[in-house]
Amino acid sequence: MSREVGVDHEPRSVLRNFSDLVAKLLVSGGLLYWLLSGFDLAAFGSILQHTHILLFVLAAGFFALSNVLGAFQWYLLLRGQALGVSVRLAKGWEPGSTTLLV
Repeated sequence: MSREVGVDHEPRSVLRNFSDLVAKLLVSGGLLYWLLSGFDLAAFGSILQHTHILLFVLAAGFFALSNVLGAFQWYLLLRGQALGVSVRLAKGWEPGSTTLLV
């Protein structure tokens, strides 16, 4: 499923990319439906009514900060090993880059 960076491959057709996208969306949608089908919306609404908004926003902020600091930590570790990775390469935006979702 994954490919090596720098290895020349035939370009993928638009139809193949579209069919891959549709398959991913169907699988994701099916899994979300299965997960949420047994979900009790009334209980969730009750929980939301008793939630302290400030604490929720603070927790979400700490979660986001944790992700940013984790990414920075990986950047430092990779830089220390002389394995610089650009954001474009990590996201799969550069030609020749690969990700598991390609």
